Parts: sequence; C-alpha cells; structure tokens
Amino acid sequence: FVTSNYGGTVTCAATEWEFVVEPDLAKVYPGMQGSHGRQPKAVEFFLTHESAVAAGLSSPELIALRLYTGPMYMKYNAVLRGYPTRMVTSLKGNRYVTTIHALVSGIIKLSQVWVLPPDRKVYR
Repeated sequence: FVTSNYGGTVTCAATEWEFVVEPDLAKVYPGMQGSHGRQPKAVEFFLTHESAVAAGLSSPELIALRLYTGPMYMKYNAVLRGYPTRMVTSLKGNRYVTTIHALVSGIIKLSQVWVLPPDRKVYR
C-alpha cells in the first residue's frame, strides 16, 4: 500500500511488522529516507522508556502503538473511519481487531501517566 504519511512510502503490513517487532538493523526499510526518516529499534528499547515503564505498557500494546505511528496508521484509520474507500476495500475484511484493542489499551495507560502542558492545544 502507499501511505499519505511518510511521503507516499510504498510498504506492506508484513514489512511494517518486521520493522517494529524484529527489525534487521542493517536493512533499509521503506520510509527511512527523507526529512521524516524513521529508524528501526528493538521493542526492548521502547519497553524500557520511562513513559512505557510508568504506564505499565505490555509488549503487545507497545507494538500496536509503534505500528500506529508508522505507515500502518493508514490501514487502522481506514478500519476506524470506513474511509478512504480504496483503502477499506484493500483490507479484504481484515479489521485489525486485536491490534486496535491493544492500541486503545496502550493509549489509555499512557493517558494516565502523561500530563499535557497547560498551554498545549489538542486537536481531534
């Protein structure tokens, strides 16, 4: 699939899973070039981050959060919004139920430990 985030990166779900869960640190993954370049890092790197520890994030929650902040955002939002039609059709019935459940759980946990600065605007 082609992303609207990450500058039109061409990728697939299997590549994104590898990038997040078991990255080959010597491999060049889609979306690593350009001004929004991303870098592969092991799950353990994020599990030891102070916010992840404070929130008590599980590995599945952290993986779901990382997938959502990358190109898989396109697929998950297509499930949640039912739009764009082309992306919804390409899902072939895959609703990513387990991943979205882990994503919501992780967001809830993080929301309980993070404090937004008083001057921060939040858009929905």
